[in-house]
Amino acid sequence: MASLGVRVRILLVCAGCLVPGALAWLAAQQTTRDTPSPSAGTGVVSGTVITDEQPGKPIRRALVTLAPMGQGSATTVVTDDAGRFAFAGIVAGRYTLNATRPGYSSGSYGATRPARSGTPLQVGNDQSIRNLVVRIWRGAVITGTIRDQNGEPLPSARVSLAKYVYAVQNGQRTLQQTGGAATTDDRGVYRIFGIAPGEYFVQLGVPISLGSLRLTTDQSVQSALQAGRGGSAEIVEGPPMTFAPVFYPGTTSISSATPITVAAGEERLGIDMQLQLVPTARIEGVVVNPDGSPAPGAQLSVVGTEPIGNNEMSAMSNLAAMFGNRPRPDGSFSIPGIAPGQYTVVARTGSIGRMPTAPGAPAAPATGAPPAMWATSEVIVSGQDINGLRLQLEPGVTVSGRVAFESAGNAPPDPSAMRITLSPILTGGAVAPVAQPVQPDAQGNFSVSNVTPGRYRFTATPSAARGAGPGAVQPSLSGWALKSAAVKGRETLDAGLDVRPGDGVTDVILTLTNHPTTVSGVLQDGSGRPAPDYFIILYSADRAFWTPPSRRVVMAHPGSDGRFAFRNVPAGDYLLAAATDVDQGEWMDPAFLSQFVPASIRISVAEGETKTQDIRIAGGR
Repeated sequence: MASLGVRVRILLVCAGCLVPGALAWLAAQQTTRDTPSPSAGTGVVSGTVITDEQPGKPIRRALVTLAPMGQGSATTVVTDDAGRFAFAGIVAGRYTLNATRPGYSSGSYGATRPARSGTPLQVGNDQSIRNLVVRIWRGAVITGTIRDQNGEPLPSARVSLAKYVYAVQNGQRTLQQTGGAATTDDRGVYRIFGIAPGEYFVQLGVPISLGSLRLTTDQSVQSALQAGRGGSAEIVEGPPMTFAPVFYPGTTSISSATPITVAAGEERLGIDMQLQLVPTARIEGVVVNPDGSPAPGAQLSVVGTEPIGNNEMSAMSNLAAMFGNRPRPDGSFSIPGIAPGQYTVVARTGSIGRMPTAPGAPAAPATGAPPAMWATSEVIVSGQDINGLRLQLEPGVTVSGRVAFESAGNAPPDPSAMRITLSPILTGGAVAPVAQPVQPDAQGNFSVSNVTPGRYRFTATPSAARGAGPGAVQPSLSGWALKSAAVKGRETLDAGLDVRPGDGVTDVILTLTNHPTTVSGVLQDGSGRPAPDYFIILYSADRAFWTPPSRRVVMAHPGSDGRFAFRNVPAGDYLLAAATDVDQGEWMDPAFLSQFVPASIRISVAEGETKTQDIRIAGGR
């Protein structure tokens, strides 16, 4: 058994969970209190929910959920006056155990900080697991006063929190709204509670959208009075303005915002902000088809893409702007009320990769549906109108290939019993829509039509079983995993598939295997006992594969028995490390991985090998 030294690292907490409101929580108690376990097993799980204080205090009327890590339904109970809970009739398997209560950050069994994944519970037949302790953290509070542009208290203003997290889709650090929200009272005071410890940006949202507003000036008043006395004075309006989102301490740019750090149970006072009016601009132009004719059926969007370091802020949240519009019959468009910022103007028609009507039928848009076409233009808005923008649509391309199987003794399954999905790896300003899945034909050939430019990743999943009920899958695909998605010998499962304008992709070979490469083992402390409160990181020895998202950099949390497993990893040389605390997705950060290299175990895994590597923590905790 290898011995591994561990470097302890204290990191910022991951995205906080928004706890339910009091009414929803009470309703949930009534619902879950009388809900019987859907299982019919013989296992028992019981314990107590306590606070993170020393010593911890029991939490009464907390919601505790036991959820299987696989198929099956979760079961929720409510703690008694002593904070106790119990689940009976549990089927043998692997489970997660979580607790939550209004005003607290949710906690998982074995987690050292809020909103962590916790330690999976391994429950055996007739096994009774007792005296478990689940800690939940008293939530922090951020409060302050919001004032309007004149310095008066602003009632009914919406204030929310955002923080950096590692996105699951692309492994990049992005800013997302999380951690709760509140509305100001008649004094302009807001109070956001139940916040998990961590670093947050406080955002003041805009009031109900009124479009562009015109400020009244002395000149406009005098012009109006002159016209009212029978004069012919021209009415002069002020410049168009709008309310802009504001980040603490009072900036409309997230790059200039100051984050607020809170500890468990801490109350931060005086986080005040003021509503701001900013000049707006109008973006005008025309959308045309590839032949230059008007394209009135296009859908227009203006997507905010403010750079933050080497990343971009996703426009899918309201931290950036997105507006829907359609051109006029002559293809011209005019989008008013655009606040200062950096944007991508996107025009798009149609959809991509529709499901065929029968297994093996070619993928094609529905009858009468327009083909998928696209056009984009980058603009910087600074209060001045932008005119003459020309968006000429380009057709999407086709991505096609075939499915192959590597079988270890078993006959290959029917290729038409699966779905092939080309999923976009989204970044700010991306134009790629979500692809509809397609089914290969009986020979394994597939085709995804009308694909717009972007970076994509292939996935292969079983389709619904013919003649079976909802959710049933073809049993012949059980145990098969996608091993490779190669284009002209280049593996795309590592870095993604780049689809370029006018350049179709052919000869894609998707290889599925029923003998995937596996790395597993048992993590123990210095005395030989299971050490479930660690994170295990398996990462490639080649730093070239440290570019997120990478299937060669993965993380697992050992179960209560210390066992861990990584399935369907590519063959190659790897490093194996244990860490006491890992932020959500942080294992995708090359700088984070670098610190573990000196204390990692080096292993090599051959194609189709089941590798066992037990680990013992040197010197215990």
